Order: sequence, then structure tokens, then C-alpha cells
Amino acid sequence: MWARGYFCATGGSVTEETIERYIECQALSDKEDIFKRSICKEFESLLMEVFNLKKEIRLILLAVLKKRSKLEEEELDTLIKSKQDWGFIAGQLLNHRLSGYFYEGLNSEQRYYMLPEFRRTINLLLKGQRKLAIETVNTLQPILNEFDNQGIRYAALKGLVFHANIYKIGERRSNDCDILVLEEDLEKLDKVLRKFGFIQALGNSNTEATRKEKIIQRLNYHDLVPYVKEFNLDFLEKLRVDINFHFDSKDHDITKQIIDYGTTIYSNDKYKIKGLKWETHLAHLCVHFHREGSNNIWVDDKRDVTLYKIVDIINTLRLHSSKEQLYNWLKLMKDFGLEQQCYFTLYHLMEFYPNEISEDIVDLIRPSEVSFVNEVKINNNIIKTREVSFFDQTFNLVFSKDFRKQKQD
Repeated sequence: MWARGYFCATGGSVTEETIERYIECQALSDKEDIFKRSICKEFESLLMEVFNLKKEIRLILLAVLKKRSKLEEEELDTLIKSKQDWGFIAGQLLNHRLSGYFYEGLNSEQRYYMLPEFRRTINLLLKGQRKLAIETVNTLQPILNEFDNQGIRYAALKGLVFHANIYKIGERRSNDCDILVLEEDLEKLDKVLRKFGFIQALGNSNTEATRKEKIIQRLNYHDLVPYVKEFNLDFLEKLRVDINFHFDSKDHDITKQIIDYGTTIYSNDKYKIKGLKWETHLAHLCVHFHREGSNNIWVDDKRDVTLYKIVDIINTLRLHSSKEQLYNWLKLMKDFGLEQQCYFTLYHLMEFYPNEISEDIVDLIRPSEVSFVNEVKINNNIIKTREVSFFDQTFNLVFSKDFRKQKQD
């Protein structure tokens, strides 16, 4: 696999000279010689063919990106107009929750190269997701207002922020609402949510969780048993609120420092929400990705390789992509003691987007020992090494499993 600074395999007609010239091309800026750039694109196509990177995968990875470069736009346009396996694309988009990202990432002309029934289905899906998102926010807003009235310090996480920041409402699908609070405010928070008719329940249950279930949830998932309430709205059948009170873990409890670093208001034309500043919001995405990618609780159900998480991180980085911003962010992560979590995330992110972040930036938080990037904890104590790469596992949808008992994400 190719990644910036590494070339781990050779094959076919790819010679050492080819590889050297390809690496040289990576340093070209958009303003440099167009002829040289076109040659580089030929080498890139050759390498993609040799290493069996499906053009369908490349199309997906490009279409879901925000702030694409001119060259990326040109490549996307070429790919969307070429012959594609739309059955493969449809399955990947639906499984990885990327249908909205993909559709909104194409312009109006490019969308007509999608299979017509697939295009209509995705369009209808987005309308439903948009309606669900609006119903969710309208239902949650009075609760957050009461949090403010009661002096509960909180920050919205993930989807609640993304819909008011990076993505259009409905472009991203969320199964729940994630909120970060201080452990000292949990009792006040519990009273507020129960005042609004919520109970703590697991899965699809409509009954209060047992004390044992609540303890296990705290130990394994670093949060509370979700607060849930049924609604009789067009799309919102049940609202689930996930309360996080350990930003990282109980052994590395930096939640107060994170909230003290500050919050900000994210807004669009539909709503506004209080969330962490971009630096700590991105840090939470990395912590969350590391937790789910290194523990069998999530790995066994393939929830570690749901691609929308990688895409959310890469799009957040693209909003703050200057070298100075990244340098300052990584320095802050070291101050918070999150080097391993962030390195783990950036390492796997570069499997999908190898040229997004330069090696000298990543080197700032590279630990002396990096074997952990391919290790999975079994029951929190046994270490197992991944047998299949994160990248390959992501696009492998051949499996058989009863998912009824999994924790909803």
C-alpha cells in the first residue's frame, strides 16, 4: 500500500524509477507545470491499477470531501463520467452512512451519471434525514435551554455540531444526540431529563435499565445508559441522548480541562448549538475513533470501520488545514496527553487519504513505539493484532452476524 513516505510493496510493471517519479509528483503544487501534473496522474492511475484500488472506492473517497482542490474536482468529474459498479457504490454508501455526503458532493450535472433509481432513492433518503434532523433539534432545544438555566455546563458533540457547521441539515445521519458534561452535574442533568419524560434504557427497551446495566455501561463505554423517550412525530420515533462525562477515560479524566478550554456557538439557518471549539471537537473525534478502533466491543460488530467517522475527521481538518493550525493543534493535543489517540487516528486516516497530512506534521506526535495502531484489546486486557488492514476491512461487506444485541452507535 502506498502512503506518504512509505512504499511497502511492488509488483507488475512498476519499477523503482516509476516509484521515485511518482513520489516526486506528490510535492507539486496546483500552480506548477500542468504537463508534469498530467504525467503524475498517469503514474497514479497505474499504481491504483497495480494495487487494485477500485476506482469506485476512489470515487467515493473524493465525492465525500469538502474543500476539494481543482485537481480533485477534475479527477472526480472524470471518475463519475466513467463506467462504475454502482451496485458496489450503493452498498458502500449505505453501509458507511455516506449517501448524503456523496450526493451533496456532486454537482447537478454529475448526479445524472448516477443510476436513475439510485439517484431518486438517495434524494428521497436525504429528505427524510433532513426532516428527522430538524425534528430532533427542535425536540432537544428546550432541554438544552433548561441545562443552561440550571447551570449545567455542556457541549454538543458530533452530529449536532456537524449539521450546524460542515454539512447541510440531513446530509449526515445521526442515530442519537451526544452531549459532554461534567461528572459533578450528572445529578442535575438526570433531574432535567426526567422532567422532560426521559428514562434510561438500553437498545430498543422501553423500561428503565437495572443498576447492574448502568454500572456496566459506565465501565465499558465511558458514558451513561442512554436517556430515551418515544415521540409520535413523522420521522422521530424515539429520541436517544448519549451523555459523555469522560472525554477520554476514567483513568485520564480531562473533561473539565476540555470544557474550560472553551465552547463556541455553531449555527445555520435552522438552529444554533453550543459545542466545543474546533480544536477540542476534533480531539473528541480522534478519541472516539481510537476507542472504537482498538477495542473488541466495537471491532467485533465492525463499527470500528464505519467510514463516515474518517470522513468527518478529514473534513474537519480541511477547515483548519494550514500548517500552523495543525502544528498548534498537535501541540495542544500533547498538552492534553492525547498523543496516542491522535496518532492512531491520523495513521489510519492516511490509509484512505495518504497525501492529506505531511509526515513532518504527524512526526510531532509519533510515539517511539507504534505497534498499538494495529492492536485490538479483547475484554480490555488481551491484546490481539489486526489480521486485515483497517482499509481492507472497511470495504469488506461479506459477513454474517446477528446484530440485534449490539449497542447502537
